[in-house]
Amino acid sequence: MADPIKKAKLPKFAEFVYEDVNLPGYERTYVPGESELTSRLLGLPAKHTYENIVSVIPEQFKEDQLKDPTLWKTYIDKVWESIGESALDPSESPLIEVEPNVFEVNLNTKAGKNLQGRWDLAYSRSRHQRKDHNPDRDYKEMYKGEEPLLGDIYFDEEGNFEDIWNISLDEHEPILTPTNLARMIGAPLLEVNKPVVRGKATYRGYK
Repeated sequence: MADPIKKAKLPKFAEFVYEDVNLPGYERTYVPGESELTSRLLGLPAKHTYENIVSVIPEQFKEDQLKDPTLWKTYIDKVWESIGESALDPSESPLIEVEPNVFEVNLNTKAGKNLQGRWDLAYSRSRHQRKDHNPDRDYKEMYKGEEPLLGDIYFDEEGNFEDIWNISLDEHEPILTPTNLARMIGAPLLEVNKPVVRGKATYRGYK
């Protein structure tokens, strides 16, 4: 049986992209878990590095905080900590691979518990905002949250989500932007695996 995890077609180019390329709107955040997903996407040997930690502040779950979209940047500014490039033991990753190219949160690790808290916060905030169209799911209207590892997350009513970690354009994304043109051109050369992160968030808002 063929290995479902493919290797980079152009390893040196993939390594250069991994190390040096950021696209507007697709900038790397260097939080735990990102290196695992990016190296898998590009078909590189597994990497486990990070430079930033984003924590969860319990008071952000107060409903008056959740209802105010202008407080998101304030929250990020307060909880973002840069620690310089660090190696993460693979056993401490916030993600666990449950089947080839499918990842879920690893709640047995500190980083995994932190990640779940961020997903809960993203979902809790999204329940107080207007729904948005999910380009990965036939443009279906879903709750849209934000989180540093996955970027935009689209939740169903119960907080379930499935996030595709890809370069290629989704069906409903516009082509004629500089970033999306670069993605369209680069995807056939770089995207050899398509990791998926799936999970479930819990609404934790309180008065």
